Amino acid sequence: MAKFENLYHLMTEAKTIIISGHYEPDGDCYGCQIGLRNLLRLRFPEKKILAIGTGIPALFSLVSPMDVATDEDFEGALGILVDVSCLRRCEDQRMERCAKLIKFDHHDPNRKNEYFEGESYVDHHRVSCAELICEFAWHFNMAFDKVACNALYIGIATDSGKFCYYGTKLETFQAAAFLIKNGADPVALFEIVYHETKQEKAYKKWMRAHAKKAGHVTYIAAHPSDYQAYGLDYGVASTFVNALAGRFDCKQYVYFCERDPSFIKVELRSNKRYPVQPTAMKFGGGGHRYASGMEIINGQPTVEEILEELNSVTCDVVE
Repeated sequence: MAKFENLYHLMTEAKTIIISGHYEPDGDCYGCQIGLRNLLRLRFPEKKILAIGTGIPALFSLVSPMDVATDEDFEGALGILVDVSCLRRCEDQRMERCAKLIKFDHHDPNRKNEYFEGESYVDHHRVSCAELICEFAWHFNMAFDKVACNALYIGIATDSGKFCYYGTKLETFQAAAFLIKNGADPVALFEIVYHETKQEKAYKKWMRAHAKKAGHVTYIAAHPSDYQAYGLDYGVASTFVNALAGRFDCKQYVYFCERDPSFIKVELRSNKRYPVQPTAMKFGGGGHRYASGMEIINGQPTVEEILEELNSVTCDVVE
């Protein structure tokens, strides 16, 4: 595959490779960073290869912690973006200092204001970016260690919603099977990723009890006092959009989680083929067709405007 060859050639030329993903990294972002890092370290032991950023601390002991890069590391380095559409959405903005940038991604490359200049491999029909990393490694017969297998498996499993979301294909299961065969431990990983404290379970129960319906959209708007009452902070509470799945007979569900009076994180989902990505993009956000995110800053856009836009959406298939 020509694109793979171009990306690989740039990797062979670089002395230092730095891998970064999007801000507020999820399982796919973290998994791609750690997985690709270890694949490249096995292939190029003489190179300095770093995966930087927040990562997912709960997985550090079982999978791997993140690396730390100094400002000097970026000079002359090859930067690799994974699971992120463009540099402005990258968690570490020092990536712009790299001599060259390439990326692996599964977000729609045709979104406005998502321009990326550099070699890339993008397939927005894939449910996870980790699948692309696996395909890249197979193409060059790379060795997989247990860390890479665990990392990439968690990327595939989380972004596919444990193999339930639209976009999950035969290739998804083939990649997962390969990773398990070569060392991934799904049980141990899921015990960490899907573990819920009593406080988290109670808060999700509160979300479902207080959810509302607007047309064919289920939604809830949570304020800091709501999740803090259960001992949760914004970083944890803002990730629970899927608690609304199945609440009421709706086509889409949306979680508005307020961090402070000037900022609300908005997560949009659909499990019935009603696209949410166009709504997110209209208001400055983005993501996947049935799973996207955006922000309300200083009251704009309003909750009502977002709900109205979602209710104007038609199904992608004939019902």
